[in-house]
Amino acid sequence: MNTWFECKVRYEKIDEHTGKSIKVNAPYLIDAVSYTEAEKRIHEEMQKYISGEFSVKGIKPVNYSELFFYDYGQYWYKCKVMYVSIDKEAGREKKVANWMLVMADNVKEAYDRI
Repeated sequence: MNTWFECKVRYEKIDEHTGKSIKVNAPYLIDAVSYTEAEKRIHEEMQKYISGEFSVKGIKPVNYSELFFYDYGQYWYKCKVMYVSIDKEAGREKKVANWMLVMADNVKEAYDRI
């Protein structure tokens, strides 16, 4: 199972409509083994795309069981999927929750893809 980290990055970018510089806080998802590796990888990735200064404001582990990437999709949707499993020894039903990310254009499309 992959270990995913959500990294919050703060940087300045030019607003497309007004042309003014605005500060942005954006989350990024990194696959890493530890916090240290996640911070190193987010710095490497952000240096490719941001010309000015940026800062990593937070890193936290997130528990995604699956990521569904599609060529056609504009947004990532975070979905919670509940399964019912049966414990044969105890004879009980047990609910299991999994978090998944799916790429889609809207909520209905994300639902259909899951």
